Amino acid sequence: MTRRFGVNTWVWTSPLTDAALADLAPRIRDWGFDVVELPVENPGDWDPVRAAKVLGDLGLTAAVALVMGDGRELVATGADTVAATRDYLRHVVDVAATVGAPAIAGPAYASVGRTWRMTPSERADRYAELRDGLGPVVEHARAAGVTVAVEPLNRYETSLINTVDQALEAIEGLPADGIGLALDVYHMNIEEQSVTGAIARAAGRIAHVQVCANDRGAPGADHLDWPAILAALDAAGYTGPLVIESFTADNATIATAASIWRPLAASQDAIAVDGLSFLRGVVPQPA
Repeated sequence: MTRRFGVNTWVWTSPLTDAALADLAPRIRDWGFDVVELPVENPGDWDPVRAAKVLGDLGLTAAVALVMGDGRELVATGADTVAATRDYLRHVVDVAATVGAPAIAGPAYASVGRTWRMTPSERADRYAELRDGLGPVVEHARAAGVTVAVEPLNRYETSLINTVDQALEAIEGLPADGIGLALDVYHMNIEEQSVTGAIARAAGRIAHVQVCANDRGAPGADHLDWPAILAALDAAGYTGPLVIESFTADNATIATAASIWRPLAASQDAIAVDGLSFLRGVVPQPA
């Protein structure tokens, strides 16, 4: 199998704009990436039709990240908020369909940074509420040929879904052809007792994978067992791209949200270039 590699534009900028993508995409292509991950922070930040042409002209494909900012909630909230959040998620699905992305990936359940204590029964109730909230979005995604990829986050960013097992429980009963998991090695390194074991348990439901060093820097500049992680993804049958996701400290909003308090590499370009070089060296290439 030839593994494809991508990078999220958050490495350099937030929010993404048409001008920023036009500048970044040729550089990303020239470095040897196959995929550009496009965050949809707010509808209208960038034009999906234009983005599809920019990437297509360069021979690149797209991935799409959903963003659960303040006020985007599907659980423990009011009906108006759920409705507005569904509208946002359906919009992201439409964006993905326009740019040709197979999935929308992110914590499609609650705003990042929202935490609260739950008893086991309360958690079960919230998961049932989430399934109800996501149901119409998943049906919209299925009709568009897009998968909703639910991402577990670490304990400091959410209290609802931190692990693969919790994510699988939360989406149980929803159609597998419309919803799966987005695995982010950064969060898994914090929350999973075994990253490779969690990948194995997610087999058949992995819709997207994001990678970075354990400190959000370039993959390989860390203590993670990358050969074992990539072998586990192969064994789990995941054939999608490995997308480097990190963040720039130059944008105050995103730096605070992602807790980026110091440079993570010699430059933002180095996170992408060095990470790609390392991953290509770890992933076996066909003869």
